[in-house]
Amino acid sequence: MEYHSMKELFAVADVEKCSPGIIACRVEAEESGKSYEQVWDRMKYTIPVFREAIRKGLADTSKSASGLVGGDGSRLFNGNMRFMSPICQKAASYAIATAEANAKMYRIVACPTAGSCGILPAVLSAVGEEVNASMYDFTCALFTAGAIGRVIA
Repeated sequence: MEYHSMKELFAVADVEKCSPGIIACRVEAEESGKSYEQVWDRMKYTIPVFREAIRKGLADTSKSASGLVGGDGSRLFNGNMRFMSPICQKAASYAIATAEANAKMYRIVACPTAGSCGILPAVLSAVGEEVNASMYDFTCALFTAGAIGRVIA
């Protein structure tokens, strides 16, 4: 099973009658030689890690060892923003909180990269909370994001 464009990915998903995330998980399983369940569970395991980084980043408003970051995620989360929708404010505050947690060496979240740490999990978490997404939905969304990254790469 292969795809090299978004069009191909969605065509395969349509034929298989599943989400692009499922296709991405299947491809990862094929390429790694691991079972579908192993690959799925490994991705699912990352979700609590993301959520814990967000929680700790929001809760700890102290400065990092360098003194450069600390408390901004919490201030944004609790602030009264006039120029952002509530879900955008939540996603932005989650991303900053994750970056602050990384800077304080709680847990390094490099998704998609350390430079943009936590942006994808922050956006997925904010939207997931808004729509009451299940663990399955969240995991599938992470695989779909990975599939998009694969096409871009």
